[in-house]
Amino acid sequence: RGILNNMSVGDRITVTFSYVPVDDELPRAAGVSCEAGGEGVAICDVAYDLAAVPSADLLALFMAPFISGMIVLAIGFVVLRFRYWDLDSFMVVVICMLLSIFMMGMFDAVTTHRYLQLWLVNGIVLGGALITFGMIFPAPLLIIYKNPGLRYVPTVLSIIVSIYVMATYQDENAGNVGVSKQIAEVSVIMGIAIMAALMGFYQRVRATTVLARDQANSVSLGVMLALAPTALWFFAGVAQELTGELLFPFSVEASML
Repeated sequence: RGILNNMSVGDRITVTFSYVPVDDELPRAAGVSCEAGGEGVAICDVAYDLAAVPSADLLALFMAPFISGMIVLAIGFVVLRFRYWDLDSFMVVVICMLLSIFMMGMFDAVTTHRYLQLWLVNGIVLGGALITFGMIFPAPLLIIYKNPGLRYVPTVLSIIVSIYVMATYQDENAGNVGVSKQIAEVSVIMGIAIMAALMGFYQRVRATTVLARDQANSVSLGVMLALAPTALWFFAGVAQELTGELLFPFSVEASML
């Protein structure tokens, strides 16, 4: 962090990294020079010319998520202003605030990592909040009626996972950063998927009033529309981690919006 603060567009930097050759073959990518090191590890250098962020990437990774996050945050404040006494509405406010932080933090999560720890914890807690919302809206599940304390289980689990991720993130192994990000992303996807399942297969089916059924249908529709691009984003990231190849020639982060 801060290494590039005093550098400008057009400056050249040299990055040195270690590499474990496969079958004793050094990488042959253009511009990469490697020398054999100790214990079967090669030491490689590659030079980059610093360039400005392309306008399309800036729009997809920063402007669109940031503006969308601000809109979601404003919706949360409106709900808080007019429905502050209602528990279900309070959960909507919490989800809006967590979602806004998650969306606005996307650019930092793929660039400076200045607030990455906050973004990771926020994503995990967001997944728990989505599951909790599916358990209590538009009506609490039968098991929640009988055991009210169960509504806090997703939150407790998300806190436990957050503690684990932070411990992993603090490890000196830089590869853990990718694992931590994937855990946060999986948490959001699981939260959306479980809430969609609860809304579609329980809340909508067991609704006792037309209003409750319409509410469940509306949430189900919105969640399903969000689930497809979010899953696309996650699987594209996993595929890139495993293969090193860009699966889609467009910004999958922007597809979440």
